[in-house]
Order: sequence, then C-alpha cells, then structure tokens
Amino acid sequence: MKQPGICLLILLLLSGIVLNGQISDDKTDSLLIALQTAKTPNQKIGILIALSEKFSGVDNLKSYKFAYEAHLLAKNENAPEPLWKSCDVLSKAYFNLDSISQSNRLALEALNIGREMNDREKIALSLQKLGGKMLSLGSYSLAGEYLFEGLDYYEIMQDTANISTIYILLGIIHYKLDNPQKALDYYRKGLDFALATKNQVNISAALNNIAAVYEKLNEYDQALYYFGQALEINQQQNNTSWIANNYLNIGIVNYHREKYNESLSLFHKAISLFNAIQDEDGLAIAWSYLGKTHYRINNADSAYYYAKKSLHLSQENNISEVIVEASEFLSEYFDDNGSRDSATFYTILEYQTRDSLNEKEYLLQISKLEQQYDFQKQQQTLALQQQRKDFIKILFIGGLAAGLLIIVLLYSRLRIRAKHNKLQKYQLQRELEFKNQELTANVVALMKRNETISQLLIRLKTVEDSATKQVEKTAIRKISAELRNTTDGDILTEFELRFKEVHKDFYDKLIKTYPDLWPSELKLCAFLRLNMTTKEISELTGQTAPAIEKARYRLRQKLQIAGSDINLVAFLSAI
Repeated sequence: MKQPGICLLILLLLSGIVLNGQISDDKTDSLLIALQTAKTPNQKIGILIALSEKFSGVDNLKSYKFAYEAHLLAKNENAPEPLWKSCDVLSKAYFNLDSISQSNRLALEALNIGREMNDREKIALSLQKLGGKMLSLGSYSLAGEYLFEGLDYYEIMQDTANISTIYILLGIIHYKLDNPQKALDYYRKGLDFALATKNQVNISAALNNIAAVYEKLNEYDQALYYFGQALEINQQQNNTSWIANNYLNIGIVNYHREKYNESLSLFHKAISLFNAIQDEDGLAIAWSYLGKTHYRINNADSAYYYAKKSLHLSQENNISEVIVEASEFLSEYFDDNGSRDSATFYTILEYQTRDSLNEKEYLLQISKLEQQYDFQKQQQTLALQQQRKDFIKILFIGGLAAGLLIIVLLYSRLRIRAKHNKLQKYQLQRELEFKNQELTANVVALMKRNETISQLLIRLKTVEDSATKQVEKTAIRKISAELRNTTDGDILTEFELRFKEVHKDFYDKLIKTYPDLWPSELKLCAFLRLNMTTKEISELTGQTAPAIEKARYRLRQKLQIAGSDINLVAFLSAI
C-alpha cells in the first residue's frame, strides 16, 4: 500500500518542496534586481540564499547555482551566521539534485558551525535534518542518534513545533523497523504537539501515518477514521497531492473490507486528482486497484481495461511493483478465460519483473550501505579537521607562555594521536560491518532469486501438463531447462566460503574453545556474528522460527552463557 504521508513528510523536511509548484515572478524579479544593487557581501549572500529557496523544488538547478554562489561568498567572508545558512541551503540544493554525498557533507559542516557558534537553534535544526537524511538512507541507528540529540535541544528551548516533527520522524523509524506499537506511540506524541501549535502539515502527516499503521495491522475501521481525519485537513488546506493520496488509501482500505462500490468512487476521485498534478505513480496504483475491484464485482471487461492501462503506464515509468501486480492479475484473468498462451506470457512477465525487483532491491541496499559508509568517513574527516583547528588555537595561545608551550604541545600531540588511532580503529570496524552487511545482502538476494525461479518452474510445469500440442510442450520444456541452468548452487556452501574470507579465524577460535559444537551450530554462530535476525536465518536455511529459537537456546547452553544477562550476538562478536 502506498504511504504518501510518510514519504511527503520526509521530502518536505529535507528539501523544502513548494507544495503548489509555483513561484511569484514579481518577487523573483525584485530579488534579482536587489542582487544587482547589493552593496555589501552579506547583503548579496542573503539575496542569493532567498533566491535559492525560492527556486527549491521548482527549478533545482537554478536553486543550486544561487546556493553555491552564496556559499563561496560566505566562505570568503568567514562570517559564521551566513556561512551556516549557506551550508544549510546548499545541502538542500544538493539533496534535490540527488547528490546525497555532497548534501551530507554540507549538512555536517552546518552542524559543526552551529556547535562552534554554540547556537542551540542552529544545532537542533542541523541535527533534525541530518536525522531525516539518515532515515531516507535507511541508516536507522544513526538517524535515531541525531534525532534524539535534536529532541534534547528542542525540549530545552521548548520548541513545540519541531518537537512534533522529531516525534513523527522517530515514528517513521519504528514503522520501517516493523515496530507498529512504538510507531503509534511516537506518532501520537507528534500529533499532540502538532495540535498544540496548530501545525496543519504535521497534524495531517501524523494522522495519515497513524492510519497507515492501523492498515498494516488490518484494523480497517481505525485506519478509515484516521485517513478521514487527514483528508478533512488536507481539503481545508487545498493540498491536492495529499488529498489524492488520501482518496487512494481510503479506497484501498474499503477494497480490503469488500466495500467495492465505495472503493470505485474513491479510486475515480484519486485518478482525477492524480491526472491534474501529473502523478504517474499514483495513477498506475489507482488503475491497478480499479481493475482488481471491477474483477471482484464480475466486470471482467472493465477489469481488463484498467489492468492493461496500469501495466502500460508502469512499464513506461519502470514502476516494478505495479508491473508485478498488474501482470499477476492479467495472468489470472487469462487463466480463468482459458487463454493459456496469454496467461503464460503474463506469468513469465510477472516472475521476470519479480527477479528484476529483487536485484534492484539488492543494488539499492548496497548503494545505501556505500552512502552510509561514505557519510561516516566524512564525519571522521570533519572530526580530524576540527582537531587540527583546536591544535592551531592551542599553539597560538601557547606562544604566550614558552615554558608551557612544550607541555601543551606534547600533550596535544599525544591526544591527537590517540584520537586518530581511535578513529582508525572505528573506521576498520565500520569496514568490517560493511562487508558483513554486503555478504548478508548478497546471499539473501541469491536465495530470493532461486526461490523466484523455482516458483516459475512449478508454474511452467502446470502449463506444460495442460498443453495439448507437442510443440507447446517442447517449447515450455526448453524454457524450463534454461531457467534451471540460471539457478545458483548451494547457497549455504557459498555463504560459508565467503564468511571465512571475511572472518578468517572465527571458526578456528570457536572450535578450539568449544570443541563439541556441531557443524549446524557453527553455521548458526556465523549467522548471529553477522547480526542476522531469526526471520532472515529462517529464510536462508528453510527452518522455522521456533526451531531456530530452540537452536539458539541449545547454543547458549554449550557456550555456557545460559540464563545469564550476556547477549548472545555481543558474545559472538567479541570472539
């Protein structure tokens, strides 16, 4: 199900998108004229920043050019206030252009400048934006750290509006981590603060996100209530994009409740608005559900028509999730109508897209890991730069007292060296964690690929058995043979080999200390060393979750930590 409230809130916080998609030409012309007549660098910086924000979300390239020029001027002036603002607006401009690494670097610079100024408001805002960026990268641990630190500042300042935003973002983290009750707790806190400040954007976002949790829990009456509340607010604000998504979400909930007439009406309303704002993702999803709804009420021709429209649009825009849904539906549609060739065509399209989607998810996960790794390297670089600045200050002050200078220099150099060694150790640990995550993601991707191919082979066997012509049987056997040749071999064996490459001495140390461990228990130790969840281990090995939990219990006994407060994963990570 599409979650518009969650997505739009993050975009609004990080990139400052203008909701109506327009800017006033008169105001822009006035700013451009003022830019030509500005007398001081600080005046020019302020106008350039205003122009960048004016074009943000409308013409992102222009927004970036104005922000970049403002940042160059601010660096030359070396004035903290305009330098912080220029870093902030340039970070936003890079984010809008999908230059995530550059955006993160400028956001970290803004945070460091805010700390040097000891300006709580700037520090809190920088932390909030960094938390949102890490959330968008899927780095939930880092996101939580930044957001909670920002929350501390906002609570000291009693900034109710931003406290609301932080709570909603923390709710999104728990929603992504599949902790629905915690997500609800944070959303409700965010809603309470938003109501206190009458912040309509946050009220709508919190209501929509609460509804999304209830929809995920199949509590449809509650979901409808909160989606309806969000819709009322968005209608008052004339927010077309959010209204369209509310109609779509309410229609989907009614579809699950088998209230098909209500669903049809809501899907048509959503489609009308999606057309008006040219939201092709929204259109593809709405048409797909419109087709399914017509099929449920036996309007086969209408169902086929909307499913084909959804498939065509999603193929044009490479919306893989909708392609899977539409092709799956069309396969079922033709199968019911006895058109085996067409059913087979759409079945193959469905599984090909699923396979492609799994590969995309794997590549996206690797990309996020790389971005997280790059961000943490930037953190370390900025930390070292800050240490150098501190060292220069110490040298300057120490020049006033020659006798004290030697002691200060020796102490500072030793301290810097110790910190540098600590940072190097931390970087090596992060590189190891990155390899662990990459290893896990790679094996899980191979497993999903094999599973997809296996499901497709089963379906093709059914089609082959029902085929009447020998030519058809031969063709299907040929396709099946080619698919079998693409499957990977023993995934667990490959996992073990790759694990030993990363953790060369892990098995040797385990066997030396605990010689009575079985091979299956050694593999379980490897999975836990990579911090894999019970669900992930279950999917990889084919065992049930209860069986894995029992195996963990037996393993704790053999490792002689049964009944203690020692965490099993932490224990294995220390080996």
